[in-house]
Amino acid sequence: MYYNKGMHILEYESFFMIYQTKTMFYTVPKNAFSEEELEVLRVHFSKRLDKNFQPIKA
Repeated sequence: MYYNKGMHILEYESFFMIYQTKTMFYTVPKNAFSEEELEVLRVHFSKRLDKNFQPIKA
């Protein structure tokens, strides 16, 4: 995945929303991944995007 400074990822209960602008975004369903894969994604997004990744609130 290509990252840039404008990329944001929000995590919701059933999907990740990836966007650069408010008018262009992608949704990625979380049910396509195992729990282990989701954890790897969260760690990766946190490292690459820092504050531009907002995980689901527990």
